[in-house]
Amino acid sequence: MESTVGRVTRRVQVTANCENTLRQLRDKRLERIVWIDGVCIDQSGIYERDHQVGLMERIYEDAVYVEVCIQDLHESYRGALELFRAAFQRGMPEYGQEDYREPMEREVVRQLKALFERNHFGRVWVIQEVLFAKVAILRINQETVQFDQKSLEYLHWWYYQTYITIPRLYHWSSI
Repeated sequence: MESTVGRVTRRVQVTANCENTLRQLRDKRLERIVWIDGVCIDQSGIYERDHQVGLMERIYEDAVYVEVCIQDLHESYRGALELFRAAFQRGMPEYGQEDYREPMEREVVRQLKALFERNHFGRVWVIQEVLFAKVAILRINQETVQFDQKSLEYLHWWYYQTYITIPRLYHWSSI
């Protein structure tokens, strides 16, 4: 893959996952600055890597938004993304407010479990990126959804009320 910084273009080795992310984010109509740890930090230099890790909070707090990108051509996750959209709009019910629970389709539960079982959701730096971000976006293939603490808390609350267990969802919503 080629990387351009200023007027200098150079070839950069990236993982397949990184290349997929860059392709997902690409929009030929927009010019944007993208921070990708694996490209922006010399992973072989321990001093630089440790120094940059110390700056991560500031980097993600200063970002206009952070996108968590997943490409999975075998799974759509459409039902799970719709659930995120509803959770973002709905928010947590107030104490004493009647529960808003609708029957959850098995397919949506399966998609949400499959989503949170992915490696992305077990990585500490992904959690940090989302927590420090002003706005976090979850992009799966070409679909996007707001990915914030309020939505995660609502989803955890809903699943707790319906006795469905998604361990990583609990971990994310309790941060």
